[in-house]
Amino acid sequence: FASLSRRSADDPRWECHRLALGSRAGRLRLNVSADLEASSALPMEERHVRHCPQSAYVDVETVEVAVLDEVGSSLVSEGERAYLKLDVQGYELEVLRGGAGLLPRIDIVEAELSLGPLYRGGPLYREVIDHLDRHGFPLISVEGITEEPETGHMLQLDGVFARA
Repeated sequence: FASLSRRSADDPRWECHRLALGSRAGRLRLNVSADLEASSALPMEERHVRHCPQSAYVDVETVEVAVLDEVGSSLVSEGERAYLKLDVQGYELEVLRGGAGLLPRIDIVEAELSLGPLYRGGPLYREVIDHLDRHGFPLISVEGITEEPETGHMLQLDGVFARA
């Protein structure tokens, strides 16, 4: 967080908030990965660690949780449109459930979609696609982002959803 704050300090379009997003406000234990890219509120599945050992958890940190509806309403003014990028390692539905009121102000949602279980309790691709589709965001594009080296099986996609 300190590094991000320093790097964005000279750009007035950036705001940094030290918090997690979820379906309700509170606190949670964040599992911190060695590479920082795979840190998650959820336990990591063994398959994930096996194909990407540098992502193994090395620490746990307690963080504040806010809901997207509250945080987003201060960031996206009435009449403005937004692009929502979710990179939350299996916590997509929790973030979206906390942002149902903000979704009408959003034009595009980008979310990682897991084809197989990578985080215990995290949704698979179909659950996220169906949730966003029910809220008026059909899937318009996918791109592969992670594959299992030994099998070549795709593990994660990046999905882009546009307001219908």
